[in-house]
Amino acid sequence: MACQTLWERVSGVWSSDNDDRARSGWWGALRGGNGGCGVATRVAWTLWLAAAANAVVGVAGAGQIAARGPDQTAAQVPAPAPAPAPGAGDVVGVGGPASPAEAMRAFGRARSWVDGWRVPATGEAAAGPFASGVRVELRLGGRVVGRGESLGVPIGTSASLRDAVAEALAEAEVRLPITRDGFYEAKRSEAASRMALSVEFAGAMTPVDAGSRRELSLTLSPGLEGVAVRVGQRVAAAFPGEMLVTGREAGAAEGGLVARVTEDAQLALVPIDELRARHGVVVYRFGTTHLVELDQSADGARGGDGERLATFMHRGGRVVDARELTTAGLEAWASRLAVHLVERIERAERAQSLGFPGELDPLTGRLGSASAGPIEQSLAVLALRRVADSAWADASLRGRADRAADGAAGALAEVVRGEVEPWGSVELAAAAWLAMSGVDEPAVVAARERCAAVVREVVDAWDVRAGGRGLVALALVRA
Repeated sequence: MACQTLWERVSGVWSSDNDDRARSGWWGALRGGNGGCGVATRVAWTLWLAAAANAVVGVAGAGQIAARGPDQTAAQVPAPAPAPAPGAGDVVGVGGPASPAEAMRAFGRARSWVDGWRVPATGEAAAGPFASGVRVELRLGGRVVGRGESLGVPIGTSASLRDAVAEALAEAEVRLPITRDGFYEAKRSEAASRMALSVEFAGAMTPVDAGSRRELSLTLSPGLEGVAVRVGQRVAAAFPGEMLVTGREAGAAEGGLVARVTEDAQLALVPIDELRARHGVVVYRFGTTHLVELDQSADGARGGDGERLATFMHRGGRVVDARELTTAGLEAWASRLAVHLVERIERAERAQSLGFPGELDPLTGRLGSASAGPIEQSLAVLALRRVADSAWADASLRGRADRAADGAAGALAEVVRGEVEPWGSVELAAAAWLAMSGVDEPAVVAARERCAAVVREVVDAWDVRAGGRGLVALALVRA
């Protein structure tokens, strides 16, 4: 859906080249529905590449974050009686999320604990920034091996970075793929040096007076704010990172948190206002400061003195400095995206598989399916065609992109058992029709005509769901 919506926006770029068609039927409906998207051509190809790569590997940065398992328990401190719920306008805690400098210093301490595979004693842990919650994640080879979380209980006190790191190390100790022999500690130390660390520092908890879970979802900013639930002195939280990777909105996350703190799964279905009135449930929102090590094996993952470089994340993606937004910077970024797509297609061809693999599972670091769907494959082909026809890519990359696009179009035309047929719906057929255009292989030509027949059967824009109208309009205009 997201890729199709982006197609609708990108298709507006070509409206200036098709003004005569813009006055009629499909193309006019498209422009009217999108407000005549006037995006510059240079930005269009960058977005197009981003959409194709994102469709293949998942949300940018999602590989750095993962959901907390359902078996994790809520933070708990026994109390003789529930604490009174604060008013909806009260802010509990000290200010917002940790400042960049504070977060970076705390991240450095956490990194040293991971490298040494030990945390200091409770009384020895260095004081860090205020954080109403801390979430730590360890990855090895892209796969999550350890997660830890600490929440300030009672609400308003600071969480413990030490406790979160200790919990993550304990889980990683069990999940590390290392044989327990006489060399275990040396191998564990080597694995620790290759682990990528992620830490989210939560700011102050602010009560939310939402009347429904839908209202709660609309209130919080996705990917930037987390949600917490308190009943008495029992607290549970869902950080924005884990909600991003699992695709959960705040309302859905709140239901699960209620079940955890009350140990009653049935209460997850009870309306928020009833939970508040009958069970003393208080819902909070909080922002975070999120730092990650993107890839310990990549160039630039360490500074000149060998020190690891942490990266600040914003809604699951790297925060890009405005100074990077130059023509040369955008072209370099687009080239990296193109190389990524080309290499995925080339690896699939060497393995003699049909099409490149599907989306990356951000929890396991593994591919979710043997073959990407028709939409993803079609977007990749069209993106690589733009690269092959561009003036900014070097000759070598243009040639590789053209060959990879031909190969992917051929794989798209060949459907085996278990794959989704590109002519199975009008939206898929439109995308595949566009992608297979210009390829003269008989099998591709036959598949393209089959897709074209499906698209031509549509007589009214309202017969196509909203997210696919851009694809169908573009296919009909460019046919």
